[in-house]
Amino acid sequence: MPGASHQGFGGPLVVRRMGGGPTRLTEAGQALLPFCASILAVAGEAVRALADLRAAHTGRVALAASQTVGTYVVPRLLAAFRARNPGVRLLPATPFMTLQDCCPPHASMMCIPST
Repeated sequence: MPGASHQGFGGPLVVRRMGGGPTRLTEAGQALLPFCASILAVAGEAVRALADLRAAHTGRVALAASQTVGTYVVPRLLAAFRARNPGVRLLPATPFMTLQDCCPPHASMMCIPST
């Protein structure tokens, strides 16, 4: 939409040449250019954060296991998990926590049965 670029800024930000000539920034456009770069960088970070969330690369995992499984199986699994998901925060359980204490409602969880 022609002229929309200056709405809210008090004047034009670009000068468009008639007949397809080059477009250039006005003094006001030049003053805003560093802010535009910052906004685009932050927008990119926001998109990456949402992509990580959808891909389960961020979040929290509560973990509870029996003593045997916790000693011999979980450390190996956690090391592999942490390598693939460095943004996920692990929440260790204390010996007296129940599964309900560890996991909030609607949480995803992984159960490792003891043998």
